[in-house]
Amino acid sequence: MNILFLLGKFPSVGGVETVTAILANEFSARGHAVHVVSFEQVTETPTPALDDRVTLHRLSYPVSSRANRDGLRDILASSHIDVIINQWCLPFHVTRLCRKAMKGLPCRLLAVHHNAPDCNARLEGLRMRMARTGNPVNRAFLRLLLKGCSMATGASLRYVYAHSDRYILLSDSFHQAFRNITGLKDTGKLLTIPNPITVENPEFRYDPALKKKEVLFVGRLEPNQKRVSRVLETWALLEPRFPDWTLRLVGDGPEKRSLQEFCAEHRLKHVSFEGFQNPAPYYEQASLLLLASEYEGLPLAMV
Repeated sequence: MNILFLLGKFPSVGGVETVTAILANEFSARGHAVHVVSFEQVTETPTPALDDRVTLHRLSYPVSSRANRDGLRDILASSHIDVIINQWCLPFHVTRLCRKAMKGLPCRLLAVHHNAPDCNARLEGLRMRMARTGNPVNRAFLRLLLKGCSMATGASLRYVYAHSDRYILLSDSFHQAFRNITGLKDTGKLLTIPNPITVENPEFRYDPALKKKEVLFVGRLEPNQKRVSRVLETWALLEPRFPDWTLRLVGDGPEKRSLQEFCAEHRLKHVSFEGFQNPAPYYEQASLLLLASEYEGLPLAMV
């Protein structure tokens, strides 16, 4: 079988990108021809490393350009692609691009939703602004915006569902949330496929003797979804009471500088920013894993 993954950023550091690399390698190892198409390349090399047999292709922004449509169609036709796995099923115009490119070609389109269907960065950003404002007029305006964005999200999801052969969610518990936000009653195309384990560490063992007085956070350092600021705000209350414990943050992202400034302002001495690392050794020695996300699909850190 000839399989093509389509996503926004690749190579890049993130959950969707990590899952894509692992699945691409597994399909390749099983004898399938695998291609990965992305619109933006943030890093030079994927993590984990890709099988040499996996072929990378580059498109560009804007997503809906004729050049992208023609370029994607050339890849689909010349590589005889059987299945497109759309890892970027929102916004809807990615699906529209796929449908235009595959017109008349014998391939199927699978949409994969990597988050909770009723939560996304735009909706959560509006909820955060509502929580911060004390002005009743602003609150009413933001409430209207939130309702409008929720309706737009539902419409976008309905389009993707209607124009995909299967729609994949990460958990059975998301099926009802999907029906609620889309208003769809017939959802026979929904499937559940959980995220895989993404850390290869066959020698891992749970041994209490290895455990240290460490609290661990693993993930992107960003404010909208992961809410790492909550982790540090909690730690600021705990560190004076437990001076022999350490908080380790494994990951990187746009909020790193502000989080470091928070530590300096509150004179936190037992916080370690580890950067992007293989988290397996940290899991072995940490006593607690602390996640404070506002919303998730199925956190790779937890799996």
